[in-house]
Amino acid sequence: MVATERPAGEHRQSTNPGVPQLPARRTPDETEALRTTLLDSAASLVKREGARSLTMRALALEAKCAVGLPYKIFDSRDALLAQLVTRELAALSNQLRAWSRKAGTRTVGENLDEFATLLLESDTPALVHANADGDEGFLRLVDELSRATGLTDTFQTVLADYLAKEQRQRRIGPDVDVDAVAFFVLGAVHNLTTAGSAFPVPSRATLTRYLRSIAELSAG
Repeated sequence: MVATERPAGEHRQSTNPGVPQLPARRTPDETEALRTTLLDSAASLVKREGARSLTMRALALEAKCAVGLPYKIFDSRDALLAQLVTRELAALSNQLRAWSRKAGTRTVGENLDEFATLLLESDTPALVHANADGDEGFLRLVDELSRATGLTDTFQTVLADYLAKEQRQRRIGPDVDVDAVAFFVLGAVHNLTTAGSAFPVPSRATLTRYLRSIAELSAG
């Protein structure tokens, strides 16, 4: 006899009334939908209470699900954090690509300040709170994933491409090495997101002044 396919979520029917019914396996689409829901809940929890608050039990409470459910999607807290950070890095990369299209608008200094703001204050709570919490293990994870996924290189490419556009519009001097400027600007801002409490973080106003000074020095 060929078994008929059950609709998603339908329980298996046992012929023995004494045997409890077992839930059907989730489809791949259902699994991915659940993963997205749990990651959304993890991001909300981190945004509200910080990265240290993110445990598997806390995630289950946030998502209003059974305590064991997150373990069916993520092998461990480290795996959960890795997927959350990877998702946020990808989202941040998309935001920066949209930012790069602003070449020729406002001033170069204002645009560089917005670039720093995206990296330091965007709606990526795991990345933002990693630095604020001073969790060294979490900071290492963010740095390792940034490098392993190539997204750090993507950030530098986006910044260098933006500066090159400004240079073609003669808003940056023709002799300026835009790759070098991108390297040092990104390195400085990236360091602020991963150095933790060991590195003195300038005030937001001071960082803005630094970036605008770089823009002035690069102007044609």
